Amino acid sequence: MTTTGYVSNVPTVDPNATKYADTEKSAEDLQMDFVKMLTAQLENQDPLEPMDNQDFTAQMAQFSSLSEAQKTTSLLEQLVASQGTSQINEAVSYIGRQAVVEGNAMEVINGDATVRFDLSAPATVQLKLFDENGYEAKEVQVSIDKIGEQAIDLNDPAYGLTTLDGSYTFSAVVTDSASGASITPLMAGLVTGVVNAGEKGAMLDLNGRQVSLADVRRVELAS
Repeated sequence: MTTTGYVSNVPTVDPNATKYADTEKSAEDLQMDFVKMLTAQLENQDPLEPMDNQDFTAQMAQFSSLSEAQKTTSLLEQLVASQGTSQINEAVSYIGRQAVVEGNAMEVINGDATVRFDLSAPATVQLKLFDENGYEAKEVQVSIDKIGEQAIDLNDPAYGLTTLDGSYTFSAVVTDSASGASITPLMAGLVTGVVNAGEKGAMLDLNGRQVSLADVRRVELAS
């Protein structure tokens, strides 16, 4: 322990001692240190000039404060660890289910080329599909008279040639600005795994990409 100065040959505590305290020590260790320090002070003080009560009280308050801070830190660490475990457990329960999250990636599987997006007001929407090389594979324009989540199958015969199975990205743009509608691309896919990304928390493997558990809008049974 760091000490500075002497009062009647009795070491006094550095007021900045808490700066240098070993934060790895338990509360019990800190209390034991305090008892040892107090015993040493009492044994070495000058009987004719005993320690001032005010100094003694101040030292007790310092150690009490440090001990409580250490306990609080320990409890917070336990809470964070518990939350992390809970989040991982929740994410694992999604494996094998279909999740819908914000994003513009999609997989065409067995001819299903469904594009999803959220629309805030009725509007005309231009949808473009791009292959893995960034080339435009299809463009359609649809008029939608309802709000909320939309699902448009771009392999509907009304939209021309069939799109081949594979990985794609898409864009969704409101073309009639007068409608005042906003649009949010969504992607859906099978959750195939979970990754613990540290500070980012639990991440889901979805369509070959990692997405945050916090971004999940809906989870449903895989069809």
